[in-house]
Amino acid sequence: MGPPEGQLARNQINMPLLDFSTHAFGLDIGDRSIKAVELRLSRFSIGKPRLTMHAWNEIPIPEGMFSPGKIERPAEAAALLRSVVQTATPKPIRPRAVVLSLPESTTFVKTIEIPRVPREQVALAIARESEEHIPLPLAEAILDWQLLVPLEQDKTIRAIVAAAPRALVENFVTTLEDTGLIVLAVEAEALSLVRGLLLEDLLPGDNAIGILDLGATRSNIIIFDEGTIQLSTSIRFSGDTVTKMIAERLNISWEDAEKIKIECGLEPERCENRIRPIIATILSDLVSDIRTALNAYRQSKTDGHPVGLLYITGGSANATMIDTFLRQKLHLKVHRANPLRGFLTPASFPAERAASFTTAIGLARRATRYLPVETEGALSLS
Repeated sequence: MGPPEGQLARNQINMPLLDFSTHAFGLDIGDRSIKAVELRLSRFSIGKPRLTMHAWNEIPIPEGMFSPGKIERPAEAAALLRSVVQTATPKPIRPRAVVLSLPESTTFVKTIEIPRVPREQVALAIARESEEHIPLPLAEAILDWQLLVPLEQDKTIRAIVAAAPRALVENFVTTLEDTGLIVLAVEAEALSLVRGLLLEDLLPGDNAIGILDLGATRSNIIIFDEGTIQLSTSIRFSGDTVTKMIAERLNISWEDAEKIKIECGLEPERCENRIRPIIATILSDLVSDIRTALNAYRQSKTDGHPVGLLYITGGSANATMIDTFLRQKLHLKVHRANPLRGFLTPASFPAERAASFTTAIGLARRATRYLPVETEGALSLS
């Protein structure tokens, strides 16, 4: 079981208390699709309870349904969300409880320190300290927080705090409630990515770890060091820009360009080497932005560790040989994210696209922390 997590989000938006005899699932509302993942803890005949992917789904989002920070067509969005749970594979998602992520561009994440106080005063102390850091009035924000494992030299309590505009959170929660779902927690996408890769379980080491999330309309880089997120910032790259350029250069449809982008990627032997030069041109800006972010971290945190490994996630992480390209340009270890460690997956799950499910899996992992373990017919809180 991980470090305790804040309950401020539930209290501040008057979320209903949950019946803990149910399970929950993770719901990632992204730029171009909605992804849902349900994990369950079940006991085998021998051994400890183990996580299993019980169901999963991904459905495209119609153009104009969502904008950054708002659901534009709530009734249609509710119908789409119902479809996500009803048409999941290999079976429908039955739980009503949801752990939801918000787009990185709409949230604020920061690690803070508070004096050591009794456990019952931690929430209030975090709220007071957060007022000094978040870029909007506390009365207009929803807070979520998680205590961090203390470092040996720590004489204070460290916590990672996420904040989002109250109006945005309530907009999403209301739409989900219209589908019969109950929001268990809302969190920033950066936290979900870290949990999806199990980085929070790592002991502090001599190197920081970067996460490069390559989305359809936006991308972010996160730096994880000393057991917490130290930096989370947007960068210019978007998968749609690459797709558009391929479509224009080759005079093909958007759908064909998207398919070629993933299948041919940066491998010279594929597609008569017509795709690699196009993608490489755009990736030069991406490489520049990554270097800028790494330099900014080194300058802002002089006692931090150098980034020794970069994980790439998101839909564009599936492009062939993009990890090799970035490794050569950055002179850094670069790997596609693999969020499938630690649990069993059904044969129907597209393992080759696992990197694009990192956020949804991170949300599903959080859901299992609140919920019961199935053990010999009895339920007990994990």
